[in-house]
Amino acid sequence: MRQGLTKLLHRVADGDTVAYNEFYESARPLIQAVLHRTLYKEDFDAAEQEIAVAVWQEARKFDRSRASAETWVAMITRSRALDFARSSASRRRTEKVFTEGAANPDNLDEETPSANFAKDELRALMRKHVDTLPEAQRTLVELSFFVGLSQREIAKALDMPLGTVKTRIRTAFQTLAELLPPPV
Repeated sequence: MRQGLTKLLHRVADGDTVAYNEFYESARPLIQAVLHRTLYKEDFDAAEQEIAVAVWQEARKFDRSRASAETWVAMITRSRALDFARSSASRRRTEKVFTEGAANPDNLDEETPSANFAKDELRALMRKHVDTLPEAQRTLVELSFFVGLSQREIAKALDMPLGTVKTRIRTAFQTLAELLPPPV
């Protein structure tokens, strides 16, 4: 699937609508797996439409040296799904304000700037080391760590045996453990 999606994505970037349809149908299980982890079921259809448009519009931005086609589409999906979830949550809070008369600011879950900085720093360090992994391992780690899919979801989305996914992720994490500094 990996080579096929990459070729299709390059054709999509050139405006090939037939390639777009093939790409989207091939990537759809992965897109749905990410949506399943991110959104409420009632938001799936609307979010999937936004993602379909984003894939078409942003295909030219795909850079094979930075990520596999699977990782690229998963990251687009995750980003759009989070945007969609935020706007849905905002809509729901607004509706609640009008129906109940007042908002409850204690429900906000904001992190401190220093906590966000530490997360960003760890993410950057992980990204640097993940980029050194072989592509087969890198794609699975990106889907697991950066997108948040379970190993079972990755196996299903990529049509890959669960044992293969587990082995590649375990091997990749062992490699990463040797590269990362010990926790403080």
